[in-house]
Amino acid sequence: MRWVGPHIERVEASLDPLLAEGRLPHALLISGAPGVGKRSLTLRIARGLLCSSARRSGGCGSCGSCRRVDVAEHPDLHVLKRPAGKTRIPVADVRELLEALSRSSLEGRGRVALLSGVEDLGTEGQNALLKTLEEPFPGTWLLLTTSRPETLLDTVRSRVHRVGLPPLGEEEMRQFLSQVGSGELGLEDLLAVAEGSPGRALELSAGEGLATLEQAEGLFVGGMTEQAWTRRVFEGLASGEEGLRQAKKMRAREVLALSLRLARQRGVAGEDRAWSQIEIVLQALRDLDLGLAPEQVLQAVHRQM
Repeated sequence: MRWVGPHIERVEASLDPLLAEGRLPHALLISGAPGVGKRSLTLRIARGLLCSSARRSGGCGSCGSCRRVDVAEHPDLHVLKRPAGKTRIPVADVRELLEALSRSSLEGRGRVALLSGVEDLGTEGQNALLKTLEEPFPGTWLLLTTSRPETLLDTVRSRVHRVGLPPLGEEEMRQFLSQVGSGELGLEDLLAVAEGSPGRALELSAGEGLATLEQAEGLFVGGMTEQAWTRRVFEGLASGEEGLRQAKKMRAREVLALSLRLARQRGVAGEDRAWSQIEIVLQALRDLDLGLAPEQVLQAVHRQM
């Protein structure tokens, strides 16, 4: 089973009394930043619902049911996510899931569906879910995750119990990274760019972080046009249309976070230009939060640096 952080434990503390008493809502929408642990939380809730002996998040952790949930091979556990190479979760896949949920539980403890990235359902897919969200099949739970709850239909959001999974605090992230290591990027750089997301920290520490640091350093050394530098920043990103926009925004934030750290280091070292560079990067981060296109934001930063 995956690492369980204190942020997950805090959410579980609020849900476990409902789970133990059989009052857990039949449709949960768990939202949080990419890599924060939404899938880990849903798997632990699924274990608690399907466990043969323990009615709590994580279940007993040792029975056959819990072990099969861990590897997504439990006959009463159904997983739906966007297929590789697709821009959406096909509505046919949604209907196939609902058909499976309408059948009786094979092991007698109910059925659980994990729907990862429900923003990828699109309007048609979300509409296909509405009746089941409002009137679920008996003994059935739907656990939905999203990084962008604002993109979901109001009719979907009104039919689910919403649960927010916040990022880890800085000290909690330090404790996490002390256990798993920070890789070649370095602890302080990793803290600056991961923004409390343990999953993202692991990805960056595995090698992606060095490329991100090189892109940030490129702002200060020059030698590339703003268009060429921006293309380099987004190199290798591939996803559906909506997913690509979010991936570009995330990559831009990571590069800017490291750029801000580099500029502050230059300021401490006595470089006069560094303080104006800090303000340029801070404004760029604000522009991203306001919804400006990541390409536009990064090209503006490059021009001003």
